[in-house]
Amino acid sequence: MLVLKRTTYMIAILSIILSCAATLTPQQRLLWGANVYNAQRDLYLEQVLDPEITGEERAALKVNPKLITPDMIRPDLTDEQRKILRVKKEILVELQDAIEISDGYLKSGGTPPVEVQNQITDQINRLLALIGD
Repeated sequence: MLVLKRTTYMIAILSIILSCAATLTPQQRLLWGANVYNAQRDLYLEQVLDPEITGEERAALKVNPKLITPDMIRPDLTDEQRKILRVKKEILVELQDAIEISDGYLKSGGTPPVEVQNQITDQINRLLALIGD
């Protein structure tokens, strides 16, 4: 129930913020994308990881969710939940990549290409659609 309430609040907040995303500077869009990514990644890890996974392992997976293997997934998830969480992982991986690329441009004093900036917004839109379903 707690996860459902968090998800509902997250949808509302993301919807409001998403409507403002078109007017954000590249730096603001990166910060916005990173904040959404971090919140959704943490929620994803809470939803998917087997409670037997240690804190040390969780910390490593928080840095790189790509390392999550099928044996780390909670055994009580339904097939439908597993399917949704697989899609969420794919979105988070793509969002993480776009954030890292954008961050690299900004740290070197450049501006990320519009395609990369749009990818951040597009992946967050995909997350919202997935959460809303």
